[in-house]
Amino acid sequence: MEEDTQILLAQGWHLAFRPVFFLGFDISWLVMEEAFVSPYDHKEYRFNEAMHIESQNHRLGRAA
Repeated sequence: MEEDTQILLAQGWHLAFRPVFFLGFDISWLVMEEAFVSPYDHKEYRFNEAMHIESQNHRLGRAA
C-alpha cells in the first residue's frame, strides 16, 4: 500500500490526518485517521476513495 500512497502523492494529493470519533467521543489523542486531500476539489478522502478518484481522472486524461 505504501507504493500506492506514493502514486497519490506524485499526482498532487496531500497526506493529512483527521480525528476519529467513537460513540460520539473524540479519540484523536489515541488514534488519527489517514486522509488524502484531493488536488481537484481540495476535499479529504479515505485511501480507497482517493485511489478511485485518481483512477477515474487518470482514465479520463485529466491532470491536476
